[in-house]
Amino acid sequence: MTEPADLLDLHLAALFTQDEQGNLVATNDPEPDQVAAPRLYLGRSTERCVLRFRRGMDESTRAVLRNLAAPDLTSNDPNREPVNRAAIEALLAAEQPIQNIYFGPAFRFPDVESAANTLRHSGSAPSTWKGEGWGGGQGDGDPTSGGRRVGPVPSPLVGAGKGNPGAGSGLPTTYAKAPGSRRSGDIPSPLTGEGQGEGDPGKGSEPPANHARVLEGGSLGPPDLIEITPCTTNRLSPEFAWLADELTVRDPVMAVVVDGMAVSVCFSARSTSAASEAGVETLPGHRGRRYAGAVTAAWADAVRRQGRIPLYSTSWPNKASRRVAARLGLIQYATDFHIT
Repeated sequence: MTEPADLLDLHLAALFTQDEQGNLVATNDPEPDQVAAPRLYLGRSTERCVLRFRRGMDESTRAVLRNLAAPDLTSNDPNREPVNRAAIEALLAAEQPIQNIYFGPAFRFPDVESAANTLRHSGSAPSTWKGEGWGGGQGDGDPTSGGRRVGPVPSPLVGAGKGNPGAGSGLPTTYAKAPGSRRSGDIPSPLTGEGQGEGDPGKGSEPPANHARVLEGGSLGPPDLIEITPCTTNRLSPEFAWLADELTVRDPVMAVVVDGMAVSVCFSARSTSAASEAGVETLPGHRGRRYAGAVTAAWADAVRRQGRIPLYSTSWPNKASRRVAARLGLIQYATDFHIT
């Protein structure tokens, strides 16, 4: 099993690109979505702490920041706020306006057997982890799409899950605003500390009224869970159409489908050859049904099948996202603090 200290390195590499000296260069997003990396990053686990600066920061500022961060580099309580947080923020704000401050936990997924036990009790289990094949589903080979079907979402996921099931991690702050091809507006991003809840497709936006056809009697068809491939991009709702152009860099992409259209997705928000960070979005009208847990668990399983490590991170204020982590039995290994 990978140790927390190693996971912190994998996590940092997935989040940001770095130069040969370890300076942060940019967010590890597909171009042209890359933006400048944080000016300061402090990652802490119980075993190790990592302090990084943006490339180009002058040495005198670095020296002061190292002194201010020194008490946190020897702390064994990663959840505690940085001791000199106010002074760090004041120093950086004096140089240029602060764009964003992020503070939140980073999680790893439990081993498959532990995850299955946790999900059985939570009612959110994808039954591929239970060895049952998704609640008696029909296995591979969805004849309507030509793509790979994971199977029907277990009925507990449709039950009375309380509250917004939460946001995943790894989403860039903004995307281009080309309707129908890229997501628009400011995106809630646990990696940038913006937004609450799960997958706002854009400020002030609502899902189109016909994004999922209502069946006779006013109910939607039963939910299903599939992998989005080039053969199944026709299942993407308009809010998720941008994924069709980014399947290669977002792979794997899992989706809960209701009446033929994806209403919740989990994808690789930022990736390296060794690890991927989860990004999760659910349409507003379909939250509170534990779909986020289903797609996240299936995504993690798919990442593992690729020989990579699935990771999940979020901000402390994002209670919905942390509920997803709790339901999935995710294990916190570190805490991120960074300022842009």
